[in-house]
Amino acid sequence: MALSWPVSWPRPGVLLAFLSFILLVAPGRLAVAGEPSPWERFQADWPGTGAGGRGAALARLLDHVRGLGGVVCSGDTMTFFHLVPGTRRLPRVELCGDFTGWGPPVRMTRFADTRLFTFTLPGLPLDTRLEYKFRVGGEERLDPLNPITVPNGIGGTNSVAIMPGYRRPAPLAPGSTRLAGRLETHEFRSRISRTVRQVAVYLPPGYRREPQRRFPTVYVHDGGAYLRYAGAAVVVDRLVTLGRIEPLIAVFVDPVDRWTEYDSNAVFTRMFVEELVGFVDGRYRTVCRADRRLVLGASMGGRISLHLAASYPGVFGLVASQSGAFGRARRNPVAALAGGPLTPIRVYADVGLFDLKGGRLGLLDENRALRKVLETRRYPLLYREFAGGHNYTCWADQLPTIFEHFFGTGAGPAVCPPGRGGGKGT
Repeated sequence: MALSWPVSWPRPGVLLAFLSFILLVAPGRLAVAGEPSPWERFQADWPGTGAGGRGAALARLLDHVRGLGGVVCSGDTMTFFHLVPGTRRLPRVELCGDFTGWGPPVRMTRFADTRLFTFTLPGLPLDTRLEYKFRVGGEERLDPLNPITVPNGIGGTNSVAIMPGYRRPAPLAPGSTRLAGRLETHEFRSRISRTVRQVAVYLPPGYRREPQRRFPTVYVHDGGAYLRYAGAAVVVDRLVTLGRIEPLIAVFVDPVDRWTEYDSNAVFTRMFVEELVGFVDGRYRTVCRADRRLVLGASMGGRISLHLAASYPGVFGLVASQSGAFGRARRNPVAALAGGPLTPIRVYADVGLFDLKGGRLGLLDENRALRKVLETRRYPLLYREFAGGHNYTCWADQLPTIFEHFFGTGAGPAVCPPGRGGGKGT
């Protein structure tokens, strides 16, 4: 239920080339509103299409679909298409993605006596964003009709489908990825865990010009992936320069052994609390208070973030978990919060409506259980559910809300929209 890609630190100047690409995707390009979709018109016209004209009709349909980005949206549905080329025996054609929890794929349906296979997803929120792949004869492949691909989630590089209501938050709008602040990198050596790892530290604009000022800090697990795929440094930088959040220091740190360290590992926890925080506080002008120190992560990174805050509330008083994976943990932080003494922490948690479904419970159910525990015990909580899956684009979309929730200045419009996922705020 977690991500485990190897991450290399991006070079200056190309830190977020990937982010620039995905920001250029025009939301709503797949929408066909107020009239029958090309697929609906094609089905209605098919019985009257003569045998000699069916090939041309099918080619026109696929041209339409390609122009729409590979997927046809109509109302609250998405329809996917895959044409099997050649004349050989038709293979089994399946579809997998966020909507299957990247578990067993769904079988696509052959249309009439053609080599076209389709699958329609009904009942989708209008701001849905999904990643997917086809599986043809057991072999996974991208959608040849869809030019939009991203290498940022489960399954590696995936095709992307969006409903017409999907929008990226304003701080993620297309623009330069140059930082007004700066990133510094360090080689951090731990005596406790006997490990060496790279740590990147974001400093806000004006840090050097204000020698008397101290800054709140954010610690980000899977830091290289958040930099590379979520553009986290750019998000913070834009929010600071827009005056939406106060200037802060962000610390991006990667695991050495992700599955071991993020599974409530005592050695990793001691290293993080006793050494890494001191390493940062000793080199930068931080506010050394728990209520000004946030720990953040996704999937197993969300789990270890909640564990750190629950175990050391005197160090981390703020915690943000994105699609937190709690079921695998030997020491489940949700159980600790349910049964232990109340601690002075503030919590943010989000999860995708199409998040992973492995294990006894899927991540959506696990996070709803977390919400119930925190609300029952009256912990300060902001909880959100988004219409997407387990990937860094969806997590990036929530970052402005996270940073404004904990460090907002009140300037600019609210990021969290009304409706799904409001939860409790503080």
